[in-house]
This record gives sequence, C-alpha cells and structure tokens, in this order.
Amino acid sequence: MNEFTTWAATNGRDYKDSQEFNKRLELWSTTDTIIEQTNHQSETSGVPDAVILGHNFTSDMTMEEKENMLGLLEPPSQRLQRKREGMKHPNRKNSEPKQESEESEKKDGRRLCDYGDIDWVRENRISKVKDQG
Repeated sequence: MNEFTTWAATNGRDYKDSQEFNKRLELWSTTDTIIEQTNHQSETSGVPDAVILGHNFTSDMTMEEKENMLGLLEPPSQRLQRKREGMKHPNRKNSEPKQESEESEKKDGRRLCDYGDIDWVRENRISKVKDQG
C-alpha cells in the first residue's frame, strides 16, 4: 500500500472517502499485478526489445474511465442500431447505453468516429500524387 500512496501523491490524487480510496487501491493493485507479470515475462524472454511497463496517471482508473478519455465513438449507424435494440456498448461492461443528443456530444468535447476503411481518392477528397521533380 505504501507504493500506492506514493503513486497517488505523485499523481495528485485526493480521494473523497475511504470507500473511494479502497476502490482505487484495488484498481491500482490489479494494474500493478499486470505490470509485474508482463515485466517478468519480458525479462525472462531473452528478447532485447521486449516491452517493459510502468504506472501512469491511468493506473487507478476503471476501463470505462479510460475509454471515455479516448473519445472514440462507434460509427453512428452501429450506435443507432444498438440503441434501437437496447443493447449495451460492446466495450463497456455493466453500463447502460448513454443517451446522447447533438448538444451533449458538443459539450463532451472532441469526439472521433471510426468509419472503417475509406478510399479518399475514390471519394474525390484528395488529388492523385503529383510529380514534384
């Protein structure tokens, strides 16, 4: 727990009560276990460029909090279909579909959508490569 309190102080965390503190400690401990296991595997793999992980400001966040930071939304057609069918977002466990309006999306800040592969040349959005020599 000493490592957690040091990390929390370094990252400016101030939890409102002991329940919040314990929840964040549990999340941080889960992240710490993943970091230790991954680093151990990397050290024993013999691969010189193996990944080495460490804690950062997201170490005490839930997966939903991390996803909300990314701002990536599913394509509007999928989101509309999911809402019509009353389904939950596939990447958000134990959460209800968020009621979104055009105004609320503007208030939430910059949101990005992944529309899949788009051929921008075919869509006449960019020109062909020009000879610059």
